Order: sequence, then C-alpha cells, then structure tokens
Amino acid sequence: MNERLQRYSDWFRGIGRPMVGFAKQNRAVFLSLTAGFSILLIMWARLGFTFNISTFFAAETPSPATLAVQCSGNQAALSWNIPANANSNSIQKKLVSDGLWQWAMQDTGLTRTTYTDSFTAPTIYRHKSGANVASNEVQCPPVGTTPTPATPPTLSASCVDNSIPSAMAVGQSVPVFVVMLNTSASPWTTPADYLFLNGWNGANSAWRQTSVAMPVSPIAQNQRVTFTFNLIAPATVGTYSINYKMIRGGVAEFGDLCGKSIVVSAATPTPSMTPTLAPTVSSTPTPTATGVPTIAFNITGQNITLGGSEVSSPAAFTNQDLLLIARIRNVGSGIVSNAITRISIPLGLTYVAGSTRVNGTQASTDSIIGGGLTLGSLGLSQEIMVQMQVRTNWSVLGQAVSQVPVVLSVHADGINEQIVSTTVLISRSSSPPSAVSTGPGDATLIALMVSAITALLYLSYTRSPTYRRHEIESSGGSGEPLDFRN
Repeated sequence: MNERLQRYSDWFRGIGRPMVGFAKQNRAVFLSLTAGFSILLIMWARLGFTFNISTFFAAETPSPATLAVQCSGNQAALSWNIPANANSNSIQKKLVSDGLWQWAMQDTGLTRTTYTDSFTAPTIYRHKSGANVASNEVQCPPVGTTPTPATPPTLSASCVDNSIPSAMAVGQSVPVFVVMLNTSASPWTTPADYLFLNGWNGANSAWRQTSVAMPVSPIAQNQRVTFTFNLIAPATVGTYSINYKMIRGGVAEFGDLCGKSIVVSAATPTPSMTPTLAPTVSSTPTPTATGVPTIAFNITGQNITLGGSEVSSPAAFTNQDLLLIARIRNVGSGIVSNAITRISIPLGLTYVAGSTRVNGTQASTDSIIGGGLTLGSLGLSQEIMVQMQVRTNWSVLGQAVSQVPVVLSVHADGINEQIVSTTVLISRSSSPPSAVSTGPGDATLIALMVSAITALLYLSYTRSPTYRRHEIESSGGSGEPLDFRN
C-alpha cells in the first residue's frame, strides 16, 4: 500500500514540478494565462452560448437496441429494449424495393418499447438509440412470404354533444359546437377527416355550412374533438332535420349523426310607431320601448397547483389542477332572464366533483357539465362569475404535448345558445429534464470560480514550507527564498 502511494506521489511530483517551475520563473505569463482563460469564459457567457452539463458528462455513443418483430397479416408488431445511455428512441422503416429510410415512430420520452405498424409491401424496420446508432434490421413479411393485402381500417365515430338550437329565424347566424368521439381503430388526421353536413346536396341543401375542418390533428382513438362554427339558417320558413357526421377523403362517410330538428320561422319585424289621433279632451300615453337583453362572456384558466396567474389559455403538466373561470355579463338594455350555462369537458381533463362556485358560493349541483347550470336573471350591467376545477390527465392523450379545447355555452330567454372556447395545453410530465443547461449567468460564475480557485491555490502554495524548501534547494541551500509577492 505504501509503495503504491509512493508511486502516485512520485507521479504527481513529476508532473507538478515542471508546472511549478514554469509558474515560478514565468509568473507573469502564468497569471496572464489564468486571467485570459477567465476573460474568455466571461466573453463566451456574454455572447449567450450555453452548454449542457449532463450531456457533457454522458457517454458519447449509446448502445444499440435489440429489435424483434411479429408479422401478422399486414401488421408488424415491433418490440425492443432501450439502452441505459440512449438519447433517442425511434423506429425507422423502408420498403425493400426503394431502400429509403423514413420515420415510423419517434418517442421523445424514451419510455416506449413497442410499436405496431401497417404495411402494404415488404418492409424493413430498425431502431435508433442515437444519431448514428441503429439496431439489427427485421423484415415483414419474412423473406420468402407474400404479404396479405391491406385491409382498409374500420372507421367509426360517436356523437358526444352539440349546441345546435331547436329554433331559428330565417337568415339568423348562431355560433354552435359539435363534439365527436373517435371510436375508430386508427387516428383521424387533417385534411383527410372532417365534419360535414349530411344530405348537403339534398334535403339539407338550404344550409350553408357543409363542412368543418378539425381544429387539431391527429385525434387518437377514444379522443374527442370539438368543431365550432356559425350556423346560418335558410331563407325559407320550415322545419329542417339537420345532422352532421364524419367523412374521410370526401367520399367515405362514417359514424353517428349529430344534430337536431330545427324550426325556422319568419324574422320578427321591428314594430313601427303609427300615430293615432286622440280626442282633444285626453292624451294617449307614449309607449315605453322594451329593452333588449344581450350577454357577453368569456372563459379563462389558472393553474392552481403551480400557483399561476389567470390567463386566456392555461397550461399544466399531468395530474395538476386548473381553475376554469367563466364571466357572464349583461351588456344589453334589458334584463336577462333564466340564464343557463354549461361547459363541455374534453378528453384529457376531469371535472372535480363539487368544485363549481357561483360568485364565490358553492353550487348545489354539478349540472354545469350536464344539462346546464341555472344562473337566474342578470340585471343591467350585472356580471356573474362561475368557477370550477378540473384535473389534467395526459395519459389518455398519448402525445408529449396536447392542446384540448374547453367550450363554454350560455343561453337565456330570448337569447339563443352562444359559445366561446379556450385551449388548455397539457404536457406529459412535471419532472424537470435530466439535462441542466447553463446560461450566461452560470458561465460567468464558473469563470469567476475558476479564477478564484487558481489564485487561492497559487497564493497558498507560495506560503507553504514545501515551496520555501524548494526555493532553498534551487538556490543551493543558501540565501533567502525568492518571494514573488513583492
């Protein structure tokens, strides 16, 4: 043990003596190099460059994964292991005939270990655990077999909710929403999949809103999508059965019908004042015009788990609580009677039971997410604030970051249902990233620390007995040791 320590001591002494000798005889150069290094670090920081500490110390080359495949019909079920030092988790594929790799799946969370792909021709797959690190290659169908012709995916959709009114005036425009649930085995994507008016060229040809694009894409299986648009009534009085449904590629209709039967009546004419001659012995009271009730409302959100402020489009990680805030105000000249509001909660958010509050007072029911919460009457310029809590659930969405729409609707006596919406941004995890990126302030601190440590080490050494002994030895054992502090 002592011999090993002695060898280490001799090794460090062999390296340290030339460095000490250089520092002693070229003190100005040594201090200049130290100062120059610190200045370079500070300049580097001020220019805004950053570096990633965890990446700096991480292994340079990840290990390759082992990829396995089960071929069944036109489906390739892939499975693999994720190496501990992987910085990528993706699947690439290429046709045997053209040899061009393309991305089939990319998992930024580095957690996924299975993937199923559909193929129509012999296809080769590989896994990438790093930029230049690929696994073994597998093929479906296996070499020497004939692929089964691809079967078109089964498409289906379920009508969840809609705000289409049951009565309108001719030519009236009303904002509405239609909520559809993807019950297909495959996702919906734009522009292939969209909402369209069933019978638009037949019985419903009088309606103008024949198609509505999806606001987000893709819509995965068991995920909801909310279509919002202005519904304009026909110019002809009558009863219409209006229904919307999903369509793919403009030809393949699928899923439930979603709509209502609407009675379109003539517009109410504005009454005109016709003067009437009155007897000279009495006077006719002047009619008092009835005020027109009008409402204005909006919806905002606040991340109460993180203590965030109220914003128009709130954001949250999974399993965090949001406070949704709706403000309904009477901006008309008449009293609003029997106001009712409801909120459509999309997939990815879960209503917290018993959390609805009206002007700070807890509501007796949770009807705001059902048939509607009755607010009663609103006087002139009166405002009602409705609050409710929802909890985020990223796992049902499946994407690293998802945008889900929350739709608020309000109607009252003489006021058709109107809607507004906000978008909630849901992220996968609340855990901070493993990589710690340093910015200009951190680099400046590092530069100052390096300078301080170097200076302290140098000053400490010049005051040590070892330094003085070396000075005496180097001067032949006589005279005073050199002192560079003067």
